Amino acid sequence: MLIISSVHFLFIVFVIMLSLVMALIIAVLIYNFLEYKQSLRIIKWSDIINRKISEVIVYWEEGSIDDDDQFKILSQNASFRNLFLQKLVDSEKKFSGGAKDKIKSLFNDYNLQKEALKKLNQKKPHLIVRGITELTVMDVEGAVPKITTFLLHPSVQVYQEAQYAMVRFKGFEGLHFLEKLSSKISEWQQLRLLLSISSIPENSEATIGKWLESTNDSVVIFVLKLIKKVSDADPLF
Repeated sequence: MLIISSVHFLFIVFVIMLSLVMALIIAVLIYNFLEYKQSLRIIKWSDIINRKISEVIVYWEEGSIDDDDQFKILSQNASFRNLFLQKLVDSEKKFSGGAKDKIKSLFNDYNLQKEALKKLNQKKPHLIVRGITELTVMDVEGAVPKITTFLLHPSVQVYQEAQYAMVRFKGFEGLHFLEKLSSKISEWQQLRLLLSISSIPENSEATIGKWLESTNDSVVIFVLKLIKKVSDADPLF
């Protein structure tokens, strides 16, 4: 009787384990299927967005291109809008002149700054960084006050992107964060900032002098590099 009970117990355990394994396999298959569908959707959406951007850059004249019904419908989808925004930012970095203006027109026409601003209210650093980048690339100056608040963010990636945004928007004046900066400015960050500043305003000697007295060695090094860059470009500086 004891042997029968043991066999019965083992059989139940076996059935339960088998059921758990089957459930896990089914869950993995469903997850993979959904991921596959999502990948196909993104590929399809990317083709539609790339075609739209190409049409606007190559053929666009004021009022000459109308939205097709499919694009109008998709542009109401939050996931599509975020992908659209990502594609516009990537495209803006590849073009210059009139093409950049047309890309920014698309950004404004579809009011995509709402998607970028939403990211600034997120908790995850990578989302905040993406939002700052999108708003900076698209020259949304109205976002400067909000971006300024991230200069003291605990995440290195976030405050570095906020620093870069300040300089992109304001040039030399955007370097005001140097006054109280305690963290190190990395070599890469210094290069990004230097490339975004083409000149030093007149009567900036007092400001520069204050920065050169900073206890933060990386601030002093960066300011010396900035002075050298401007001096090389303008010997009269």
